[in-house]
Amino acid sequence: MSVRRSSDGRSAGRRRLAPKELGPHRSVRGIVGAGVVGAIVVGAIGLVHALVIAPRYHVGSFDDDASYVLAARALAVGHGITSRAAGGYPLVGVYPPGYPALLSPLAAIWPSSVFTFRVVSLLLFVSIFPLTWAYLRRRRVAQPLRLAILALLALNPVLGTYATMVMSETAFVVVLLLMLLALDRWQLDRRTITWAGAGSVLSAAALLWLKEAGVGVVIGVVLWLALRRLFRKAFVAAAVSVVLLMPLMIMRSLAGADLIGSRYSGDLGGVFKGGLVSRVVHVVPHAAWTYVTEAVPRTIVPISNGFLPSDGPVGGIMLVLTWTAAPLVVLGFVVWCRRHADAACLAVPVYLAETLIYPYTNERRVVLVLPVILAWYAFGAASAFAAIRSVAGRIGGRIAPRLGGALPVMTSLLLLVALAGQFTRDYLYFEGADSSSPGGSPYMAVLRQLGTAQDVVETDYLWTTALYSGHRTANGAYLAGCDPGPVADAVHADRAGYLLTASLNGSGPVDGGCLLPVAASLPQAVRLYRTSRDQASVFQFVGPGTAHPDLGDRVATATVDGGGAPVSQPDEQPQLVGDPAGRYWSLPANQGTAKLTWSWNDPVEISQISLGAASGIDSSTASVQVSARSPDGAWRVLAAAPGPVGAGRRTAFLLVRLPRPEVVTALRVSVGVNMVNGVNGVGPESVAVHDFHALGPNP
Repeated sequence: MSVRRSSDGRSAGRRRLAPKELGPHRSVRGIVGAGVVGAIVVGAIGLVHALVIAPRYHVGSFDDDASYVLAARALAVGHGITSRAAGGYPLVGVYPPGYPALLSPLAAIWPSSVFTFRVVSLLLFVSIFPLTWAYLRRRRVAQPLRLAILALLALNPVLGTYATMVMSETAFVVVLLLMLLALDRWQLDRRTITWAGAGSVLSAAALLWLKEAGVGVVIGVVLWLALRRLFRKAFVAAAVSVVLLMPLMIMRSLAGADLIGSRYSGDLGGVFKGGLVSRVVHVVPHAAWTYVTEAVPRTIVPISNGFLPSDGPVGGIMLVLTWTAAPLVVLGFVVWCRRHADAACLAVPVYLAETLIYPYTNERRVVLVLPVILAWYAFGAASAFAAIRSVAGRIGGRIAPRLGGALPVMTSLLLLVALAGQFTRDYLYFEGADSSSPGGSPYMAVLRQLGTAQDVVETDYLWTTALYSGHRTANGAYLAGCDPGPVADAVHADRAGYLLTASLNGSGPVDGGCLLPVAASLPQAVRLYRTSRDQASVFQFVGPGTAHPDLGDRVATATVDGGGAPVSQPDEQPQLVGDPAGRYWSLPANQGTAKLTWSWNDPVEISQISLGAASGIDSSTASVQVSARSPDGAWRVLAAAPGPVGAGRRTAFLLVRLPRPEVVTALRVSVGVNMVNGVNGVGPESVAVHDFHALGPNP
C-alpha cells in the first residue's frame, strides 16, 4: 500500500498532531462539553423547581384541568366525543380533544388517578429544556446566552407551576418547539413532500388540536413560508392544517356545539357585545397595554411575592426590571429576526395579535410561547447592556467603564435572586399560599352523598364539581346576577337540587361573592354544610319550584330542648360581608354529656338528616351521636362518630339518607366530652352544634 507523503517528507497517514495543535480542539470540545453539562444542571434545577411547586397546586383548582380529566376518562371508556359531559356540554364543546386523547391511555389503565396525568405534564416540561437548547444551538446562539435562557426557564414561576398541572400548556410548548425545529429543515429541502415537511405540518395541526389559540401560530407559519417565497410549502401547510382540523369542526357541528368552542364563544360574545368594530377598537389597545404592563412583566420578572424589598435601591432596580421587560422583548425580537430570522418571527407575533381580541390577557397567554419570548428578552437585555458598556467606554475615566461593566452582572444576579426567592411559589398566589383543594374536600364529599348523579349542582366550577361530586352541573344561578328573583328563576330553570359556593378560584374571596348572600336568604335554600376550607357552603333547594318540591326542613318547626341545660344560639361566622350566616346551638354539658333534642307535637316524616359540626368548645370530644325517637318512644342511633364532627376532624360531617321516609317524634344530637372545669377552671364544659337539618316530605 502506498503512503502519501506530506510536504515535509513525513507520511501523512502516520502524522501526529503536536501538543500545540491539539490545544484548540480540546478547548473547543471542553467548552461544548461544559455547555452541555451546564444545560443538564439547569434542566435539573428546573425539575426540582417543578417538584417543589407541585404541592401548591391541586387538581380542580383551575376548572379547565378538571374538564381535561373528565374528557380523558370519557374517551378511555369509549364515550363518543360528541357525547355530553358536565354542564350539558358536548365532550368536544369546550376545548379540542387533543390533550384528553393524549391522557386517555393512562385513564384506561388507572381510571381514578390524576397523579399519572401530572407525571405526563412533568415529562413534557423536562423535554422543553433539551428542545430549547437544540433550537438555540441550531441558530448558533452563544453558549453563555443559551444557558442564561435555560436558567430563566428553569426558575420561571409560571412555567414551573404549569409543569405539574393537568393542563395542555406544556404539551403546546413542546409541540411548538418541535414544529420550529422541523421547519428549519423543511425550508432547506428542495422538495415539498419530505419527512421534515410532514413533521412541520403535523405539528402545526397538533397545536390546533391542543389549543384553539394555536391558530395564530399556524397562520404565522404560513405567512412566513409565503414571505420566503416557498409558496407551495405555504399552501401545503395551510391546506393540511385545515384538513386535519375539519374532523373537529364536523364533530362539533354534529354535537350542536359552537364551532370555536363554548369557552371562546362565550368570551368573544362578551368582547364583541355592542358591535365588532367598536369593541375591537376598545379591547385590542387595552389588551396590548396589559401585555406591556402586566402579562409580560409578571411572566418574566414576577416580583409580587415581596421576597425583595419594594423600596430603596433594590426596589428601584426591580421596578426598572419590571417596566423594561416588554421593551427588552421587543428589542430582542428585532435583534433576533435580524440575526436568526426564523418562523417564530411571524408565528409568535401573529399568535399574540390573535389573543388581543380575547379577555383575560395574563401569564397564561405568554407561557405558550415562553421559550421564544425569553430568548428575545435575553437578546434584548444583551443588546441593551452592550450599548450601555459602549457609552460608558466613550465617557472615559475610571468609574463609568467599571459601572458599565458591572451593571449587567449586578442586574442579572438580582433577577436570578428574585426568581430563586420565589422557588416554592405557585405563580397565581403569594409565597406560601396554595390553590383551592376540592379533591378530597369535605364539601365535595357531602355533595357525593347527596341525591343521585342526575341531580344538578349550581356551581361556578362546572367541571371540578362534576369531577369530584359525581353530579351534573349548571351555572345559571351564577350568571343570573345578584337579585333573588333572577337567581330563583335560574335555579328553577336548571332544575337544580344543590348549590355550591366556594373560593375555588383561589385563596381569596368566594366565587360569585354576591350569590352567597342571595342564596343564603332564599327560603328554598337550606345550608347543609359550611367549612373554612376554601370557604365553602353547600345548599340544598327544597319546596315548591325546586328539584325537591315535596321536601321541607322539619327542624324549623321543632321545639328545641337541652335536657334541662340552657340552650343559646350564637351567630355563625359569616364567610364574607353580607352573608346571613344564621346561628348555631350551644349548651353546657352535664356529667360529660350534652343532649340537644328537637321534638314535634305530632309525628313527622324524615328522609334525610345532616350534621355539619358538633364538639366541645373548650376541651376534647369523646363522641357524637344522632338518634331518632319513634312514635312508641324508643330511641335508635342513626349515625355516630368516635370524636368530634366537623371540617378538619376525623369525621367531617354526619349525613343520614333513609331509603324511605320514617316517622319520628324527636331527633337528638348527643355530644360526649372529656370533663374539665371549663375555661380557666370555671364553669361546665360547653358544646356547640352547627348546621343540623332534618328534611322530610311536606305535610
